[in-house]
Amino acid sequence: MNYLTRWLNRFDPAQAKKTLILVFCAFAGFVLACLAFGKLTDPRAPFDAVAQTHTEIGLLFQLIGIGFDLACLAVLVGGLPILYDVARRAIVGRRRNILLLLIVPLLLAAAAVVENVIVFQFLVPGGITSSNATPLNVILTLSAQVLFLLAGVACIIGPALAVARSEISPRALRFALALVGVVILAMLLTLAATIAWGLRVLADAPQLFTNGAIALGFLSGAAWLALIVGSMAVVIGIPIAALIRSLPRQVRRA
Repeated sequence: MNYLTRWLNRFDPAQAKKTLILVFCAFAGFVLACLAFGKLTDPRAPFDAVAQTHTEIGLLFQLIGIGFDLACLAVLVGGLPILYDVARRAIVGRRRNILLLLIVPLLLAAAAVVENVIVFQFLVPGGITSSNATPLNVILTLSAQVLFLLAGVACIIGPALAVARSEISPRALRFALALVGVVILAMLLTLAATIAWGLRVLADAPQLFTNGAIALGFLSGAAWLALIVGSMAVVIGIPIAALIRSLPRQVRRA
């Protein structure tokens, strides 16, 4: 606790912004890995059936969700004051370029959500299948997915650039830095639970890896799970390294 207090009181604002941007970008990669895991375990029926006889598999799956939700909450709680401060300063200083970096991603995200709801709920319910794979449906599906991808990229790059180009109050920076540890611990919990879940499935229900219940494209379920776990480990290592690098030298030597 002494080290944390000393670090928060002596942090360099420029280094703090770099650290927070790296943590945010790493978190975006973590979200992608979790989305891939969600796709890997969809549909859930085979896993729910196994969890009824192997409760530890169901428990570990819940821990994965808890870790993900906690990481999202910590990023939201720590990031909103910074975005508010950036937007407030941009409005007062009439910096339209900063406001555009914040507003355009929100507009793209809103448009992507609306289009995806319209396409996948009304025009192409459930997505493309062999029975509805008309050229128009394919175009609608691809356009919705591309817009969603563009919105996701914009929501990462826009706020990151806005923060990098803006002055931010030390109080907001200090508060966000204090939550970086929560983000990292939550991501580590998700990673550990994912590894344990995969090992338990291999031990208790290996058929899920062999009968197609876990499979995406040309890779086996085990290969996809290893890729997802590896991706999680890499993106979690980035904020850990950034956090260590941002520590004052006195703290690192202590």
